[in-house]
Amino acid sequence: MMENSLTERQVRLAEEHYGELSRFLRAHNLSEDKFYDVVVFGFLDAVREYDERGDATFRRVAEHHMKNSLRMHFEEQREKESLGVRMLSLDYIIPGSAGLRFGDTVADESVDVFAEVCRRMKMRHPRKYRLSNKEDRLRVFKRRAAKGALCVQGI
Repeated sequence: MMENSLTERQVRLAEEHYGELSRFLRAHNLSEDKFYDVVVFGFLDAVREYDERGDATFRRVAEHHMKNSLRMHFEEQREKESLGVRMLSLDYIIPGSAGLRFGDTVADESVDVFAEVCRRMKMRHPRKYRLSNKEDRLRVFKRRAAKGALCVQGI
């Protein structure tokens, strides 16, 4: 991909040929919600190249760049899959945690993380096991989370 900014002329070209982007997505049965962000950069590269060369039809230049962006996107996806890399959401439920989500384990200095996790899991911890400062509570929480036992009584 080239530089990010467009000249005034390139902006006018992009506005004039913007329909090519939608046509490309429809022609290849691609959802605009999922693939717009993938092919728009190819479209912008096509605008820049067409402005500099101008020796071919815009549709041909745009088709080439958008296909290239799509190809690179799918290659990256295949590479991530082959490496075993998975995208995880903070909304995913942690297996075996009675509904605890990954986002629930993110520390917030204003929240007693240990008590909040126990509350969400509908378990109570006795007052005698409450730790005095946030660093100690966070340390114990991380140790328990690593062992897979988040809210067992006792330390």
